[in-house]
Amino acid sequence: MSQTSDPTPNELASLCAEIQAGWSPDEKLKRLRADLRPTYQRCDGIRETMSSDGYDRHHARIGCEP
Repeated sequence: MSQTSDPTPNELASLCAEIQAGWSPDEKLKRLRADLRPTYQRCDGIRETMSSDGYDRHHARIGCEP
């Protein structure tokens, strides 16, 4: 019986990057951990999840990369 070795952290990171390369910006936000998803509070107090283009515009406005 042969046993395969576990992948290294670098191999895992490479495979994850390869998979995520095909994701749209909306897909990336949808798959982001729920407590890390960007949200905003509307004027009526309800919190909403930000769209990917809203997220990109926000980062462009404050001068940093997402």
